[in-house]
Amino acid sequence: PGEESGSGITVTPVQIAAAFQVVACNGNYYPPVVVEGLQGADGKAEPLVSAGSSPGRPALAGSTVAALQEMLEANVLYGTGQQAQIRQGVAGLGGIVISGQVRDDAKDHSWFGGYAPVAAPRFVGVIFLEDVPDRADAAATLFAAIMGECLGR
Repeated sequence: PGEESGSGITVTPVQIAAAFQVVACNGNYYPPVVVEGLQGADGKAEPLVSAGSSPGRPALAGSTVAALQEMLEANVLYGTGQQAQIRQGVAGLGGIVISGQVRDDAKDHSWFGGYAPVAAPRFVGVIFLEDVPDRADAAATLFAAIMGECLGR
């Protein structure tokens, strides 16, 4: 009693991305891969190329996946995730994280995570912004910009 909703639950952005990945991959879990970027021997950036992977491990039932996909897409189209919209379609969710810091100027954090494009997901991502308590709008806007670049706008 008296606790904020979700207090005491600790997850990392990579764990959140893994959860979105299961939904994007129709209920199959693949271990997350964190990629900052690729650089050739000449120092120039190289495009990301899929290295392929082994079959995923079933993690969610089809009916559960379908419901989650529908809810995450609806959140971006009609709910609090509208700032994440791009032409190819995004499914996702964002929110506020209580900082937990005990100081007068402590601010909460905002985040947004999801996948794109909706029809055939290729990318999963999570944006976490410290000290930006903008109801996840700032995180959703950045998510849209990054996904738009990944998908060639």
